[in-house]
Amino acid sequence: MRPVRLCTPGLPSLLSPVVVAALLTPALARAGNGIHERTPVKWPDGTACMTVIDRSQGPIVHFDYEIPLEDTMVTADEVADSRRHQFVAFCRNHTPQEPLPVWLSWKDVDIADAAGISDKADATDQDVLETHSVYKDCFFRVTGDDERRPITFEEAAKGFDWDTTALAAGPYVLQGYTWEPAFNIWSKRPGVIHVVDGPDLSAVAPAAALTNTEDFLFGEDTLVLQGCVRAMPGSTMSGYWAVTGADTLDWKPFAEGVPIDGETLELPFKPPPEALVETVALRVDVTDPMQRTFSAYPQALVVVLPGSGETTTTGDDCSDTNAFIGNESCGEASSGGDVTGVGTTTGAAPTSTTGPDATSTGGETASDGTGESASTTSEELPTRDSCGCHSGGLAGSWAWTGLVLLGLRRRRRGVSHPRAGERAWPRGAPRARSEYTPGVRGLVRVALVFAGLGLPTLAHAGNGGHPRTPVVWPDGVACMTVIDRSQSSTLQFEYAIPYEDTELTPDELPTSRRHQFVAFCRDDSPQTPPPVWLSWTDANVWLDWAAQKMIDAELIEDDDVLETHPLYADCFVRITADAERRPITEAEAMKPVVWDTTGLPAGAWRIDGYTWEPELNRWSRRPGVVHVVDDADPASAPPAAALTNPEGAFVFAGESYVLEGCARAMPGSTLTGYWALADTLEWQQFASEPLEGETISLAFSPPPEIAPDFVALRVDITDPMQRTYSTYPVSLLSVLAPSDTSTGGCSDSGSFLQGDETCGDSDSSSGGAPTTDASTGSDASTSSSGTGDEATTSPGTGPEPAGCGCRSEGPGGAAALLLLSPLLLLLRRVTRANA
Repeated sequence: MRPVRLCTPGLPSLLSPVVVAALLTPALARAGNGIHERTPVKWPDGTACMTVIDRSQGPIVHFDYEIPLEDTMVTADEVADSRRHQFVAFCRNHTPQEPLPVWLSWKDVDIADAAGISDKADATDQDVLETHSVYKDCFFRVTGDDERRPITFEEAAKGFDWDTTALAAGPYVLQGYTWEPAFNIWSKRPGVIHVVDGPDLSAVAPAAALTNTEDFLFGEDTLVLQGCVRAMPGSTMSGYWAVTGADTLDWKPFAEGVPIDGETLELPFKPPPEALVETVALRVDVTDPMQRTFSAYPQALVVVLPGSGETTTTGDDCSDTNAFIGNESCGEASSGGDVTGVGTTTGAAPTSTTGPDATSTGGETASDGTGESASTTSEELPTRDSCGCHSGGLAGSWAWTGLVLLGLRRRRRGVSHPRAGERAWPRGAPRARSEYTPGVRGLVRVALVFAGLGLPTLAHAGNGGHPRTPVVWPDGVACMTVIDRSQSSTLQFEYAIPYEDTELTPDELPTSRRHQFVAFCRDDSPQTPPPVWLSWTDANVWLDWAAQKMIDAELIEDDDVLETHPLYADCFVRITADAERRPITEAEAMKPVVWDTTGLPAGAWRIDGYTWEPELNRWSRRPGVVHVVDDADPASAPPAAALTNPEGAFVFAGESYVLEGCARAMPGSTLTGYWALADTLEWQQFASEPLEGETISLAFSPPPEIAPDFVALRVDITDPMQRTYSTYPVSLLSVLAPSDTSTGGCSDSGSFLQGDETCGDSDSSSGGAPTTDASTGSDASTSSSGTGDEATTSPGTGPEPAGCGCRSEGPGGAAALLLLSPLLLLLRRVTRANA
């Protein structure tokens, strides 16, 4: 086995679990205590970019904060005071590439070690703030370790006071700290706080903050870094960028000594050629005439993609070249910078904002306990005449979570969401079949598919933000499983779970968090995943419960429910009944699932695991296909096929991507390959050839003019009796613009989410696909009857798709999603086209 080399330039450092989980999306950080997601401090919307505390008026200022949900159910493997919030101030800012230590003190490390949830021997000085080489003299507790607050709405409503009396004057950044060892997390407050002792700016170091939220940029465009600044007259700013692939950041200047005019920071960054197809960190230094410097950083790292965003500009001059997960912000106030296809931008950057607390933009409300107030002022941010697209907070930095949220924000075709107490459909009333269109709804639903396939535990809904627990299929599941009912009509298969999940929250149905198994007579494209509801009985149970619990439930339509969906209504069968949904426990998962295919039409079937946890139920697709036949005659059943290509696949335009898999059909059957842009699903043929044996191998070369974009792929197998079965890869294919990143004859085309480099062992355009030799065994693809008779199966999925490609081990989707921006471009483009 050769060493893994992730071929996506500039991304390896992002794969650090600490950086990804603790920094980019603190709410999803996990440790051993029940896989519980950490609850972050949530800072109010509209938090001022610049907050000034003038201690000549009063040293104590009040700050507000929020929480997304109450979190007090401490489990047996946690420390007694776990799940608490605390607040800490830092005298410096930091880039997302260099996260804060997860421990405040060695005393905290000892507490966790004594509880047996972390090993003190594994901690180093750099893991603890009080001994960290950078932060040990640069952090200050706003609230004490013994004052950590329970995560309740009552506590959050109190806010907190910060006494700045003993602090040195200067800039500070506030952070919320979630104490829940062994994986504590930080929640950075937007903006900067300037602690001063009067109006004289020469008496204090400068302060600055950036408000940009963009997380990708096209290489031919310019990103304007915008924010607020407060410094002596004559101060200057300098901009720096660095590729994040190395262990340390090698900062390079892109602007130096630019004079600062007023309290607005605006500095354009034009990516140099060496930044192309890299993930970069950005920094702006503000230096005053006394040579005091403060560094400000955007909220996210930025991926530099090939090409220009001007190709996606619409008639209203709104460019789609901005954050992965974002709202269009044309003509309105924006907290982010402009991205344009030219060297400069127009529109005022956010001005400095000052205020007495973390959440207000006006008034004087700070109190020192004696009735005196700290004087603060506030200015509204000006509206911007130009337009761009931006994300709120750090949404784009953790694209999977954003995709899930985007999937929840489904387009409703002129109908509104029902409020608590309303029903999507009155009981007994006829329901007209909704016209099914694969456009917008298919595109927004593919967000759920990506989230489920790449990081399946990250799909969320309203019940406390709980991650849905997927069915996990064993490694080595056969590409082709054959059930010959002349021998046995039953198939027995295994499954697993990543962890037990039985602890229900008060807003969940008593039957929630269960697993079920369903078979489909068709495969599906990532663009058209199965609905999230099995039946209207389930849907109405949930709507009744939501009304009782005052939950604002999503509207449910015919194409949200399997039994009334135009594609799936007559194409699914329950392997296990609704009343037999299994608790998500190890004991249940150890029991095999037995599928009796008696009475089922012969043909190809796909098995899915179903996680019942309304209202965001989810699917876990079993690899391969099951061919149900009644004898050895291939003509007795329609054909069956499956593709084995890995998730997160990509290819550079002009190169070939090989679709590989298995097939079982009559002699004389043919294979036909199709491709379609993901936003249209207008299928175009790219190959047609006879099926030879039981192997699929079709090479697809994307037309150069479609890059960069996402395409759906499909292979149809048609037998001489004109019976056809369509099979699809598990994810869309990303077509990137032509690049010179290949080295040594090895193309960087392959899969974002899987892969050792496989160059040199086989031809780059074809290779061995999974075979379908009959075999039996005890793995998940073995079928058996209750009497010991066994149905035949093929032995595993075979070798990886041939060709020169780079793939990362397992579902490591963090790197992949940094290049998934074209999907969001498609979503926004199609949404506007169908509006």
